[in-house]
Amino acid sequence: MSPSFLNLKGMDTVLQLARHILRFQPNKDAARLCFYHFLIHHCEPTDKVTPELVENFNRFALGFEHWRKNRHQLVQEMQYFLHHFAETYQIKLEFKNMVLPDRWQVVAIENPIDCLKILEKKFSNAGNKSRLIATNNGTFILLSLDESQAMTVTHLNNLMLINNIGELEPLNPLMKIHYTADLSLQFQKVQYVEVAPSVTARFMILGPGMHGNLIRGYTFQKAEEFKGGNVAQYPQVYYAIKRLEQYFVDRKTDPMYQELTQLLEKAIELVNLRHPEALTFGQAALERGESAKENIFQNDNMIRLLTQTLRSSLQNNRNLIVTSEKQREIPWQKDQLLIE
Repeated sequence: MSPSFLNLKGMDTVLQLARHILRFQPNKDAARLCFYHFLIHHCEPTDKVTPELVENFNRFALGFEHWRKNRHQLVQEMQYFLHHFAETYQIKLEFKNMVLPDRWQVVAIENPIDCLKILEKKFSNAGNKSRLIATNNGTFILLSLDESQAMTVTHLNNLMLINNIGELEPLNPLMKIHYTADLSLQFQKVQYVEVAPSVTARFMILGPGMHGNLIRGYTFQKAEEFKGGNVAQYPQVYYAIKRLEQYFVDRKTDPMYQELTQLLEKAIELVNLRHPEALTFGQAALERGESAKENIFQNDNMIRLLTQTLRSSLQNNRNLIVTSEKQREIPWQKDQLLIE
């Protein structure tokens, strides 16, 4: 499937290829724009133009129905610019051994059980240090441990590629999050997480924090740039990671989960005691609990029970708390001055 590349004169980088395509006004053609955006948003400027890079582009692009229907246009633009780039900078590219994406067969497996069987067969040689988990939304998570106990989490969907030996394999096994042994995000490692349908976050943890892009749509447009700071400062990415972590992180040891349950329990206690700050505190806790239930802990019975209890307590005690607050107010006399 992979061509042989002969790289000459140090001009074989993603940056050089992107600059070359930019000369041809990529925004005037969707396929051209897709390839250009892939280079500047899904790659590092110093990455080499390799067979793996071209294949990764095809795997990301064919994840979109638009390009599965228009793959011939996609291939023509990609081939044209790779050949033009090679001729301009005297880089020899051989495509004779490459199966181009216009001949790829992508299959959507409708039955989740069948999909799970295919993935189990595909990763059966990964040994005892891997585990495949079916999520509640029809996708799958592959957990893999290395010798240092660092873990890679691969998020897979139901799109399969018939490879060159006639077997089904995941179309895009590149959606990965890399953790250290203590479940911290690995430093200087490319991380991929899907934050919403057709929206992907690609980032790295560097010295100043999180850096990368939020990428959306079938032309890989940049929707947001991450310029440092903690992952929690970017709610879409943070929630997406937490949604995956609920399948393999013990909630008894998850600081966020423990903090949230304690917050909800404290709010319920204050409301039932009719504390003067109960309404403000309780409403804020309820909003946070509802957000976490919707975005992260979608099937957690404890969070659901606590939010339901807090909502009911607020409704039942709201008037009593308001009345109690009014009784504590000191009435002003008509002849009392605000400033003496």
